[in-house]
Amino acid sequence: MVELTQVDALHLDRAGRLDCLGAFAADHPAYARSGYRPHLTLRSDKYIDEEHRAGLRLTPRSQSTLGQRPRSSPAVRTVDAWVDADGSSDSVSSLRVGCAPVGLSRPGPRHNRGMASTRLIDLWPAAGVRVRAGDLEMRWIDDELAVDLALLAGKGVHDEEVMPFNYPWSRGTEREVARSVLAFQWAARPRVSAERLVLELGVLVDGEPVGIQGASGTNWPVLREVETGSWLGRAHQGKGIGRRMRALMLHLCFEAMHAEHVVSAAFVDNAASNAVSRRTGYEVDGVQRVARDGVVVTQTRYRMDRARWLEVRADNEEIIGAVVEVVGVDALLADLEPVAPAS
Repeated sequence: MVELTQVDALHLDRAGRLDCLGAFAADHPAYARSGYRPHLTLRSDKYIDEEHRAGLRLTPRSQSTLGQRPRSSPAVRTVDAWVDADGSSDSVSSLRVGCAPVGLSRPGPRHNRGMASTRLIDLWPAAGVRVRAGDLEMRWIDDELAVDLALLAGKGVHDEEVMPFNYPWSRGTEREVARSVLAFQWAARPRVSAERLVLELGVLVDGEPVGIQGASGTNWPVLREVETGSWLGRAHQGKGIGRRMRALMLHLCFEAMHAEHVVSAAFVDNAASNAVSRRTGYEVDGVQRVARDGVVVTQTRYRMDRARWLEVRADNEEIIGAVVEVVGVDALLADLEPVAPAS
């Protein structure tokens, strides 16, 4: 709660500045009623940087007697902020926000935020890509989601005695694995072009990060082909999520991006991955020998072309289990498929 003499004017000014940060939901003074005063609410997945707390007093709404939270925001945990009486309110307009509210226990990794900022999406359309079907969502991996996914991977994605990946990034201490995930995701972000397309999407179920589903390829305008790859945190395996997110990625590739071919590969000893590829309708496309941990092992290759997709689309819709909503792909395709200049 901003506590100053000209509270309404200050509220409007600060609300405008804070709301654009993407962490705050501003309640307009028009909502004022008995026992309620204008305030700024801080979402439960954000915190105020320590050095920017000067001049502010933060209290959970549950400890405040100044009114009730608007019913339209049931998922928002309210934190009241008072500006010091000396008028040092400039600190409010320069707040930096992070991943947990000050003075409250750190919440679990729930991501109920909206899309990336409009300015970012205008410059980098891939940041606006999101696919959702019921409780299942796949979206661009920003820093906050990347950290949660990295920490999830650090807790393990497979048994220690197996290695389902060509590169053993998932082997090491929790910190080492988490850092590997961050390094890969940061390196993948700029690779969104017609020549080299790497689209890494975080997978969330009911707002909780559970893994990553990716698709990558080269020379997109000509080949229109990508290879899918994914991983799930151990706690989320065996629940059918891997099958659903693969089906959702196929929908994104064929229905929204108009791909012609989607391929995948799995080591012959990776039963789960092979089962997902077959269940979603890929066809076997031969085998290949690769080196893993210093020895030769066999991978099974899978392929699905557009004709095959049309055959299995209804089955995949059943696997997904909900209406699919796709956001941001048109802008991405405009970057990947530049229009030739008129002659």
